[in-house]
Amino acid sequence: MKPSPITGDLGEFIVSELGRRGVALFKTADLPRLPATWRTITVEIGGAAKDVGAGAQGCSLDKVLAFCFSLLSSFRVDRPFSNDSDSSFWFSINGKQGNFTRTDTGLVVSFIAWGVSLTISESGQDIFIGFAEHQKSI
Repeated sequence: MKPSPITGDLGEFIVSELGRRGVALFKTADLPRLPATWRTITVEIGGAAKDVGAGAQGCSLDKVLAFCFSLLSSFRVDRPFSNDSDSSFWFSINGKQGNFTRTDTGLVVSFIAWGVSLTISESGQDIFIGFAEHQKSI
């Protein structure tokens, strides 16, 4: 059975899903609203929900990527010898490091210390958002 669609703010969904994985971020008033409709799919591994994917419509990939950039860019850190740019940079949230990388097809954000990855890409008129949990970095 196909999950029922959800209509709302896709940015709030992204922040909420990251929060469920221990990444404490907050959607502030200066971040844009991302009105969209999406369906979520949860993958259970060993009986526990681990990975979540969503297919969204009604919002452009550029707007979702700009939202994620605005959400994380204030946490940027300087790392010696790292060629940081607006397309690829390191960040630190409460002393825990992560990496933001725009790709040819979307975005990959690695919340390294939390063991969480966020992947965003586009296919046709759908935007795909994936949250994956993996072994935490020490």
